[in-house]
Amino acid sequence: MKKKILGLFTDSFYPICDGVATVVYNYALYLSRMDFEVVVLCVDFPGIEDNYNFTVKRIPSISIPFRKPYRLGIPEIAPEIVKNLEKINFDLIHSHSPFSVGRLGLKIAKERKVPIIGSFHSKYYDDFISVVKSKFITNLILKWIVNFYNQCDEVWTVNNATVKTLKEYGYRKENIFVAENGVNLNENTLSEEIVERDFYLNKNDFVLLYVGQHVVQKNVFLILKALKILKEKNLNFKMIFAGDGNAKKKMTFFVKKNKLESFVCFAGKIAERSYLNTLYKRANLFVFPSLYDTSGIVVREAALFGCPSVLVKNSNAASGVIDEYNGFLIENTPASLAEKIENLLNKREILKKVGENARISLAISWEKIMDVVAERYNHILKEFQSK
Repeated sequence: MKKKILGLFTDSFYPICDGVATVVYNYALYLSRMDFEVVVLCVDFPGIEDNYNFTVKRIPSISIPFRKPYRLGIPEIAPEIVKNLEKINFDLIHSHSPFSVGRLGLKIAKERKVPIIGSFHSKYYDDFISVVKSKFITNLILKWIVNFYNQCDEVWTVNNATVKTLKEYGYRKENIFVAENGVNLNENTLSEEIVERDFYLNKNDFVLLYVGQHVVQKNVFLILKALKILKEKNLNFKMIFAGDGNAKKKMTFFVKKNKLESFVCFAGKIAERSYLNTLYKRANLFVFPSLYDTSGIVVREAALFGCPSVLVKNSNAASGVIDEYNGFLIENTPASLAEKIENLLNKREILKKVGENARISLAISWEKIMDVVAERYNHILKEFQSK
């Protein structure tokens, strides 16, 4: 059987290691093993070399000063690349962004008269209000974004909480499909002694872990303020921040100002997957109070290694988490987070049990997710062809 040609258009792909890049990579990886020939369209990066079992094509881009390491694709300056893309006989296009590359996917889909899916991955209001500092301008940008999704044949989100966010932005259509994110079940780890050595941990140290961008939108300062409360109570813990971002300098200053250096470690961006997995495995509690994320893949990754998460009640990232069953929920305050951590410091057995429940209920394999995705793709193609 001839494989169907699927175009995955995204403004975020490796070497960026955010949630969208992870989703697109896993879609491409697993769907290319099925009955799809996958072509990933993304922005270029200086010195990047692609070596995947699927096709990756990149368009010229420039750095976004206020959102490093993200880049803005500029297809207009490479008409020959766009012309070659338009020659590909795509059967289906799935845009994972409403920006330059995603809109290129929309343009090609309309020209070739093939179905297009648009994935709604982010809380774009939070992104833009933090930069432009104007509700009026941010709402204009939201209208422009919603207009993109209005032109898609179907819009995908990761959970029902994000469906609500999309509708709050002004999307009125009912053509929404929920496709959850997954994890790779066959992940390798190293010896826990390696991370204990690197971070000067003792066997009995209570380890808190955050993995993700170091940006204000992720509520990272709520974590730091909670740690300050714990320190003032003379409680013992170790906090590891893995990742990078434009708030890291201010976070480091906060740590020094409040004399938290012996409690907090900034690990930076961790490229080696097995090392990151070992951090998940060694941590006692994954701390992720983000109100920005639509679905924290890192929460599922932590769950895979039996590490339960603490999240803000009613946040999109907390979708699927039941307090004290497969995770822990808090109010959006430093005091609430500090109280939760303090209550769990000497309850290792409860953490272990909740972590096991998280592994069973939250760590869904990408293979299972892709079965659902492929089935939906084929349904859309069948419906589109019958019109």
